[in-house]
Amino acid sequence: MKDIGQADLILNTKILKNNNGYVLSQSHNIERVLEKFYHLECQPVSTPYDPNIHLKKNTSHHVLQREYA
Repeated sequence: MKDIGQADLILNTKILKNNNGYVLSQSHNIERVLEKFYHLECQPVSTPYDPNIHLKKNTSHHVLQREYA
């Protein structure tokens, strides 16, 4: 085993250190996919979201995974 320094990329995830701790980022992967499909110049938009909708736990019967396989 040898020390090769601080990790900056693990499993295709960038690790960045800032004042608050560490940040994990995959923005380089997103940019690569956008470039591959010629959408690099697209502008970001906000995702429609209704903050009044709250998710609830499923209380119905369980379904076997084999039924959907």
